Amino acid sequence: MVNRENKHIKHLTNTSNCPNVPAEVKKAALIFLVSKNPETGIEFTILDTIDGPSEATSAVSDGQVSKKRKGMQGTLGGYVDHSLSEVQERRAHIKLLRALIHGNIPFLFSENWYFRDFLQEVRPLYKAPSRFVL
Repeated sequence: MVNRENKHIKHLTNTSNCPNVPAEVKKAALIFLVSKNPETGIEFTILDTIDGPSEATSAVSDGQVSKKRKGMQGTLGGYVDHSLSEVQERRAHIKLLRALIHGNIPFLFSENWYFRDFLQEVRPLYKAPSRFVL
């Protein structure tokens, strides 16, 4: 559905145009629009979808002019690294094991310095298992 008109879906995302829309429908419409084309220029945060309009939206409705940042406003979840739970760490180890087995790669690769450096860059709190644990 690339290059299709999204007028009806955009209508659902605007609280001033459609004040009676349920929060779940608004959230689904926002997710649909962003997943359809991440470059749409629609600016929202997760708090907008859950708690109502943000301060920037209410400032605009009060008649004040506010500057908007270009691009998507995200959450800190993309920048803050959280430690893995026991279940997540176990699943990550299993997926690494499957990748090594199906790629016909020796288990020693999990102790490769460059591989460990890559993991440190991607997810600093994840510690890959040793070849003996695998």
